[in-house]
Amino acid sequence: MNATRLLHMLVLLSISTVTALAQETGYRLPPNEIGRVINATAAPTLRFHPISRRTLLITNEASPSIHEMAQPELRLAGLRINPRNNSPSRQLYMIGLATGQLPTTPAKAKETATRPILGLPDGARLSELRWSPDGHRIAFLRHTATKIELWTADLRTAQARQLGQLTVNAVTGNSFDWLSASERLLVKTVPANRLPLPQPDAQVSGPLVQHNEGSRKAGRTYQDLLRTPADEQTLAHYLHSQLTVVDLSGRAQPCGQPDLITQFSASPNSQYVLVKSLRQPFSYTLPYSRFANKTVVLNRATGQVAYEVANLPIADQIPPARDAVATGPRQIDWRSDQPATLYWVEAQDGGDPKQKAAVRDRLMTHSAPFTGPARELTRSAYRISGVYWGNDSTALIADRWWASRQRIWRRIRPNAPDRTDTLFAFSTEDRQANPGDPELTRNAQGKLCLDLTRTNQLVFSGTRVERGEEVSFAELVNVNTRARKPLWASQTDFAEASEGMIDSDNLWMLVSRETPDTPTNYWCRHLPTQTEYQLTHFPNPYPHFTNLERIPLRYQRADGLTLTADLWVSSEHKGKRLPALLWAYPTEYLQKQFAGQTAKSSNRFKAYSELPTLWALRGYAVLTNVSFPIVADSGRNANDTYLEQLLLNARAALQAAHVSGQVDTARVAVMGQSYGAFMVANLLTNSNLFKAGIALSGAYNRSLTPFGFQSEERTLWDAPELYNRLSPFLYADRVEAPLLLVHGQADNNPGTHYMQSERYFAALQGLGKTARFVTLPHESHAYVATESLLHLCYEIDQWLNRYLPREVAHK
Repeated sequence: MNATRLLHMLVLLSISTVTALAQETGYRLPPNEIGRVINATAAPTLRFHPISRRTLLITNEASPSIHEMAQPELRLAGLRINPRNNSPSRQLYMIGLATGQLPTTPAKAKETATRPILGLPDGARLSELRWSPDGHRIAFLRHTATKIELWTADLRTAQARQLGQLTVNAVTGNSFDWLSASERLLVKTVPANRLPLPQPDAQVSGPLVQHNEGSRKAGRTYQDLLRTPADEQTLAHYLHSQLTVVDLSGRAQPCGQPDLITQFSASPNSQYVLVKSLRQPFSYTLPYSRFANKTVVLNRATGQVAYEVANLPIADQIPPARDAVATGPRQIDWRSDQPATLYWVEAQDGGDPKQKAAVRDRLMTHSAPFTGPARELTRSAYRISGVYWGNDSTALIADRWWASRQRIWRRIRPNAPDRTDTLFAFSTEDRQANPGDPELTRNAQGKLCLDLTRTNQLVFSGTRVERGEEVSFAELVNVNTRARKPLWASQTDFAEASEGMIDSDNLWMLVSRETPDTPTNYWCRHLPTQTEYQLTHFPNPYPHFTNLERIPLRYQRADGLTLTADLWVSSEHKGKRLPALLWAYPTEYLQKQFAGQTAKSSNRFKAYSELPTLWALRGYAVLTNVSFPIVADSGRNANDTYLEQLLLNARAALQAAHVSGQVDTARVAVMGQSYGAFMVANLLTNSNLFKAGIALSGAYNRSLTPFGFQSEERTLWDAPELYNRLSPFLYADRVEAPLLLVHGQADNNPGTHYMQSERYFAALQGLGKTARFVTLPHESHAYVATESLLHLCYEIDQWLNRYLPREVAHK
């Protein structure tokens, strides 16, 4: 874009006046067929404990009210805090608990009943549920208006009660941990002598100065950052915590000294506590997760520091690349299979993926009493993204390198670390080659570990694409010989997934199953014989969805790449050409042969998890799961041909919709959220393929995300023409189709600041385009309040009715 064009646009924006619609206020309701779906209660979820074999049925809150979203909230260093009760201000709660027992035989499955857990106050709102190590109890937090309480429930009696009178500090989550005997818990509480809040006049303290001299400190466009010394003091007040040990009678005693604690965990033998705390001064340009911090090991009995693991500075010099990491120890945790052994990962290339290095990461361990040097266990030519412990002869390392999309599963022997076996090496883009992930379980100390059989084998489970269909699977992997034995693949009539091994030695698995007209229910399955029995019988909460039909589409774009989509139509409109809504999200690929592997199971439950399907109830054809690959080709970056491929994808989808006989391609709207909204704006800017657009919480001016966006690692100064070309804000004068913009006013997602939609609408308005901008108060990047969701549906419905009129009004 030349300087004259940019100046012309800025002048238009500066002199534009609001002459369009008067501001509209008040929440509206969509048509009843949509509203009743939004207000329906979803089925509970099932969890089980592998030792006690007890089950929990958890009923989750569907969505909060806008009144709750409007309560006081502090936004500090990437945290959103409820200042009245010391908890995260935005979360969905558990509102119902019931318990049962996994049956041991199919015959007993019919006799097994669940009991509601009693003793909770009416309307209790719960979070952070954790099993005791023996599986006979659970602990959880109860949220009140002014306090967070710790509760426990005995699953043998189905009775819940409060533990003592503790005031829990839940600001950063992970607020408590069971100790190994299942009789005590370690809890993060509000200290008696809490750091003070700033005085009211502390808000005015003089100029704020930030200074840099020569060092590179590139970062993403983080939001909710600290701005003043008063913010620093406020954050310190709410992070200030005291670790406390409480037993089942409610007796409590402190452990260590109060500090700005963000994370902690007890060792498997409960004799030590790993504690991470922040150090001041804080940063005004980064979230708290990248502040200076110290990680120490406390002796739980004395509260004294037994070992200092790390003392790290502000992480403000991490390069802006996906494979970049901070220097110093990271991923610090306990080995789950040992009484008290630490492990951590350290970068060996300065954390910079652009540096040439034969070794990128190394894995270190150190055992109590933490004397002498730490021990190196293994090295990696990539980044170590995960460590999974089994025993002294088996641990798994997950290596990854994002730049090449490479993923490797390695088996190491902690007692013989010089021996390493590669189990799987694959591209994360290749869904046909996905080996799955290892099944994990809880050991007697309550720690998550590999679910090894007595013969040192592991079950790997996951999903892959086979013959154009998403298939769930489980395989038995011998970690000694690397032999793989297929155990199970999901049936063609169902969408199924593993929910964990009930008994790895005898190969009993908990499986979730759904069909288009049946919600998720749970089954016990014996993998060798395929014997199974049903545990739950949840009814369909959306019976009005049963008259929707899903038509799978498989087609090619102009360059020969195979793509897929799902076309939804109501049975009463089948065979007619309908106005349509296309919902999509672009995905980048390094290799073209993997870009067509985008199929989803045709047997997924017809829930409204993809909001646009609701408009099939209104007489529209709806295209979802539409393939929109952006492929790096011929040595070029994917985004170098982003616009060209965007148009190839759109034209191919519209052609396939036309061939189906169900879609009037002269009446199609395109809709997307976040990066999908960015797609919508670019499609309307660079084509006349669509009659209207709906863009939810997008980014439209790439100069406001100068250090990269999505998978783009080049900066604005590396590729200025690219950033300009992919900024629909700069070409708002080319938009001809009506565009509905929606954005949460409190969006805290890096890169999709509320200002993005605000400024884009101002540009469209200044240029005389047809546009509507809907601000959802108190909403973040994902909209959750009931009133917000209903109003969003109202706006979409009105927009479609106005610009994609149906030939016959739907009653």
